[in-house]
Amino acid sequence: MQLALGLTGTDAGIQQLVKADAVKPLCRLVSDVNTIARDAIHALVNITATYPGACEAALKYDIVNRLMNQLDTDFVHKDLSMMLLANVTTTLEGAKALVDRDAKYKVREVILQKLTMLFLESEPEPEGVDPSTGEPKWDDDYQYIANVLANITQLEEGRDFLLQIRKSMTPPQALVQVLMPQIHSPNVVRRRGIVQAVRNLCFDSDNHFFLYDMIDVIGHMQKRLAGPEPLEIDEKNGMNAMVLECLGPKKKRESDVQVRQAAVECLLLLCASRNGRNILRQRKVYPIVRNAHLVESNDEVSDQIYKLVDFLIRDEEGDEPDWDEIRAKSLGVDNEHLPAPPAPKAADEPFESVLDKPKPKKQVELHDEEVDDNCAAALANEINILDVSSSEEEDDVPPLAP
Repeated sequence: MQLALGLTGTDAGIQQLVKADAVKPLCRLVSDVNTIARDAIHALVNITATYPGACEAALKYDIVNRLMNQLDTDFVHKDLSMMLLANVTTTLEGAKALVDRDAKYKVREVILQKLTMLFLESEPEPEGVDPSTGEPKWDDDYQYIANVLANITQLEEGRDFLLQIRKSMTPPQALVQVLMPQIHSPNVVRRRGIVQAVRNLCFDSDNHFFLYDMIDVIGHMQKRLAGPEPLEIDEKNGMNAMVLECLGPKKKRESDVQVRQAAVECLLLLCASRNGRNILRQRKVYPIVRNAHLVESNDEVSDQIYKLVDFLIRDEEGDEPDWDEIRAKSLGVDNEHLPAPPAPKAADEPFESVLDKPKPKKQVELHDEEVDDNCAAALANEINILDVSSSEEEDDVPPLAP
């Protein structure tokens, strides 16, 4: 397994393993003992991050249910499992496999809710600085749940998962309500995933009143976009206490471009109705985004802020604008579908999508080494030998335990 894992450190190695159909036995080894399962999952993380077709192959071998079975045990490498779950749910089919209302959905829902609560209860611990990006590194076993939640909210079923009022919570509330503080987490993986999940919730105009009235999406996005610039008293009049408390010369504006973009798009989507635009005006969104626009270095984010400002300062005479037209103009989407996430990119490339692609740690670095077809086939055969159940097990994973 170590040699096979090492091959996933290069594109050439990954291509040869895929060609040798190593994905199937690797998926089966996910259910093996800890050490073997860990290496199999690590290899699949690297493969699915680099080769989009591997996500489809992994889904064929029921990787989602295998991972959910494993995550409901005392498996010690849950961070890798959730990274793989985040990778395969990037695709629409992968997201459907997790939230599809099939016979196993209720069990998956319970496990996913449990993982979400563990995500909320855990705190990221500093673990140095990533030399390639300069970003802080975090010891955070549950961080990739944020990516999974962003992925499943591409679908109505996933949005329902976050918006459903859960009587088991005290007081009864929706998961999104308790997830909102994660938008301000020091861990950028958490911030990106949750703000992008909330952005996806904003695509349903029926949710808007709940989002800005019950969970103050507007205030949370203002807090991410606010900077140290001073504001006049009348520019603050109407802002929520959460926003007012964060203002001042020491306030740092959100540093991550993906978080800033998703925050602006949340506000832009809330402009779908006249009432929504009036609420944004009353909460004094304009001075915050005006100052953000003056210092924004990313052209795409700057363009989105410009569109938002246009909605906020326009006259409100005449008929109500068409919601579908607003969506098309603002975000370039059609009338029925959320933006489809791009195919997963290689682990060492920046990922720009509805979610942040986890960057798997490469176990072994191979420098521009061509992998012999026979060698790759032999390795795939070795993996099959490790998969002692492969001759007895059906293609489908055993049912999730109730």
